[in-house]
Amino acid sequence: MAKKVSKSRYKKSIPEALDLREDRKFLRAFFTSSDSKKVKPAHTSSLQNGLLEQMEKLYHDYQRSLAADLLQLVRKMPPDAFERLSVHLLSKMGYGNFRANAGRVVGKSGDGGIDGIIEEDPLGLEAIYIQAKRWSSAVGRPHVQQFVGALQAHGARKGIFITTAHFTREAKDYVAQVKSARVFLIDGDLLTKLMINLDIGVVTAIQYSLKRIDPDFAQHWKM
Repeated sequence: MAKKVSKSRYKKSIPEALDLREDRKFLRAFFTSSDSKKVKPAHTSSLQNGLLEQMEKLYHDYQRSLAADLLQLVRKMPPDAFERLSVHLLSKMGYGNFRANAGRVVGKSGDGGIDGIIEEDPLGLEAIYIQAKRWSSAVGRPHVQQFVGALQAHGARKGIFITTAHFTREAKDYVAQVKSARVFLIDGDLLTKLMINLDIGVVTAIQYSLKRIDPDFAQHWKM
């Protein structure tokens, strides 16, 4: 069974990714562990291999079902609750260095497209601006462009747009071309994966520890 990703792993990698990369390739590391890879040592029977493959498939099927159910719940949240959830998610990922009150919700009428702010350092010299949209329809380029304009108005260099829906290709292409600020997009699929890995909205139901024959056992005991 795949192990949970530690907080330190998020704290070290995700903030760096926001600074250096604008795609989601780096997130593969958070949803893949050595335990989730298929291991077929010489002393593992074909029956065991088959059972492991079945369990792996069932595990991933369950995770997809869990993510779908979780997304449905999130989409039913009031807009202000979703804004608080978004700030909490990013804070738990390590933005603000896990400092209390580093993140806050600011969304209100006339907020200019900014729903939350996370101060990355104690003095507030560097901040991440957040927009959170609890939508079911696609987020297009005009909405993302408006967010970038809000970032520019605040003199911000980093922004994260979170939605329960998905982003159009035009929106993604636009973000890749923006030079005035680094903008990262989190859609509903990525949102639920992060929530599950960070134990937000979910609890562990049961855990199994699967063991296999040690390939060095025979050699160690001179069998």
